Amino acid sequence: MTIDFDDVLRDIGQYGRYQKIIMWSCLFPLCIPSGIHWFNQIFMQGIPEHRCFIPEIDSPDQDLSNLTLGEFIPWEEQIDGSRELSGCEMLAKTSSTNSTPNSSALRSTRAAPYENNIPCQFGWKYDEKHYTKTVVTDWNLVCDYALVPTVAFAIFGVGNLVGVFFFGYVSDRFGRKKASFCLLAVQTVFGVLSAVAPNIASWMVFRFMVGTTIPASYTIGFVMVVELVGPERRAFATVISNFFCGIGFVSCAGLAYLIRDWRYFALSTSLPFALFFLVFLFIPESPRWLLSVGKFAEAERIIRKIAGANGVVLPVNYMETLKMQSDKKEEMAAMTSGEQQEPLRQLTNEPSFRDLFATPGIRKSIIFLSVIWLMIAIAYNGMNYYSPEVGPNPYLSYALTTLTELPANFAVWPLVQHWGRRWTLITSMILGGVCCITTIFVPRSEAYSDTVMLACLLIGKFCSTCADIVIYLYSGELLPTALRSLGIGVVSTMGMLGYIVVPFVLASGRLGPAYRTIPLVAIGALMVLGALTNLFLPETLHRKLPESVEECEEQYRALRLRHYVVCCVEKPTVEDRRGPEAADQDAEELENLKSVESPSRVA
Repeated sequence: MTIDFDDVLRDIGQYGRYQKIIMWSCLFPLCIPSGIHWFNQIFMQGIPEHRCFIPEIDSPDQDLSNLTLGEFIPWEEQIDGSRELSGCEMLAKTSSTNSTPNSSALRSTRAAPYENNIPCQFGWKYDEKHYTKTVVTDWNLVCDYALVPTVAFAIFGVGNLVGVFFFGYVSDRFGRKKASFCLLAVQTVFGVLSAVAPNIASWMVFRFMVGTTIPASYTIGFVMVVELVGPERRAFATVISNFFCGIGFVSCAGLAYLIRDWRYFALSTSLPFALFFLVFLFIPESPRWLLSVGKFAEAERIIRKIAGANGVVLPVNYMETLKMQSDKKEEMAAMTSGEQQEPLRQLTNEPSFRDLFATPGIRKSIIFLSVIWLMIAIAYNGMNYYSPEVGPNPYLSYALTTLTELPANFAVWPLVQHWGRRWTLITSMILGGVCCITTIFVPRSEAYSDTVMLACLLIGKFCSTCADIVIYLYSGELLPTALRSLGIGVVSTMGMLGYIVVPFVLASGRLGPAYRTIPLVAIGALMVLGALTNLFLPETLHRKLPESVEECEEQYRALRLRHYVVCCVEKPTVEDRRGPEAADQDAEELENLKSVESPSRVA
C-alpha cells in the first residue's frame, strides 16, 4: 500500500506556514556549510609562483642588490617561444666558493652551461603576493612533488564517490534527518582535523573524510526540502537551496582572501558550523519517506503537526481514510488495466540496487541520468577548480565564477516552470559547452586574451550552474519516493567519477601557455554530449512526484513521440494525470467520501 503524500499536501498545505518556517530557518541554511567545504581546498593547496631559494640573494644577511637571478637560475624555453626563469632548477657554480661567498667572488660568477643545471639545493622561494601559507608551501609540494596537489584533489573526489553511495543508502534506510545529522558531524570534525594535520598523508586522509560529505550533504538536504512541499513549489525550493549553497561558495572566496594561512582558514570554515547542530532540534523527519516505508504512526504525528501550524484541522480518522482510498485505487488500477504487464518487483523497507534496474522505465532513467550527471559534474567542478588559473587574481576570478551561482538560480526558475525541466537542461548545456569550446580561438599573444577567456569561463559556469540546478530537480521527479535518495546517490556517483578525473584534466592547462585552453575545450565538448543524451528522457513539468515503481513505469508507458520534442508543457488535467478511467473513479470516490469528514481550515 502506497499513500500519495501529494494528496496529503493538498489537504494540509503545499507551502504553508510550517514549511516556510522549517525551510527558511533550518533546511536552507544547512546548505551553506556544503557550499564552503565544496571548494575550500582550492585555497588550502594554492600553488604560488616559485623558484629555487638562492642563499646569495635570498638570505637576509646578504646585500648584493647588483646581482640578478639570471646568474643563478637558468632560463627555460616555452612552447610559444618565450623564455621564463626555471621554477625547479638552479645553475651549478663554475668555481669553488664558500657557502656564504663575498661580494667580489659572486660578481665574478657567471651563468654555467645548460648541462650544469641542477635541482634546487636549498629549498624554494615562494611568491607571497596571493598565498601566504598553503599546504604546498608548508610541505614543498612543487617540482618532483608537483603532482601531489592534483592527487589530493582526486582523493577528495574519491571521498565524494564513497559518500554519495554510503550516505544515500543511510538516508533511504534510516531516514533523511539521521543521515543529514551524521553528514554535518563528519564535515565539522574532520574539517577541524584538517587544520591540525601534522603531515601531507594525514591531511589527505582528513580531506578524504570531508569529501565523503560532498555533495551528499547538499543532496540529502535537497531531498528533504523537495519532499516537504507540493509539486508547484518544488522548483522554487530547489532554486533557493542552490542559492544558499551559492552563498557558501562566495563566502569561501571572501574568507580565503582575508585568511591567507591555510590552517586558520580550515578552522574558520569548519568550527563555526558546530552551531548548526541546534537546527536538528526542530527539523522533522520527511513524512513522505515515513509513508513510503510504512511508518504510518510517526508520519501521522508529523502530518498533524504540519496541518496545525498551517491552520488546518484534520479528521480523527484521516489516516484510515487515506489508507482505504489508497487500497481502493490500487485495486481499481489492477482491475482496469487493459494490458497484461509483467508483475513489478515489490519493494521492501530496504531498497537495493536491484530495484533500480528491475524495471525498464527506472532502468532507462538511471542509465541516461548517470551520463548527464557525469558531464555536468565535470563541467561545474572543473570550471570552479580552474577559475583561479584564469585572470590576474585567483580570489577575484574564483569570486566572479561563484557569483554566477546567484543570478543563475533566479534565471533558471521561470524557465523550468514555463519551458520545462528537460529543454532548460538541454539548452543550458549546449550554450555553456559552445562558449567553452570557443576559447580555442582566443589568440594567446593578445593583451585581452585573459579577459576573453575569463568571460567565456563565466558564461560557461553560469550555464553549468543552471544545468546543475535542474538536474537535481529533474532526477528527483523521475524517480519514486522509495528509491529517490538511493537513485540520486547512484546517478551522482557517476558525477563523482568526474570529480576524480577533473584534477588531471585541469593539470594539462599548467603545462604552458599553449595548453591553457585544453581544459575548457574538453569541458565544453562533454557538456554538448550530455545535452544530446538528455533528448531520450521525458519531461516532468506539472507531473506529480511518483511514489511507487508502478507510477514511474506508467509514466514511461504513456509517452509518445510528441512528448520528447514539445516544450512549454501545458498543465495536465485530472484525466491526464490518472488515465482514461479518471471520471469513473472520481464518481465512485465522491460517492464513498460523502459520509467522510473533510479537513477544514481554521478561521
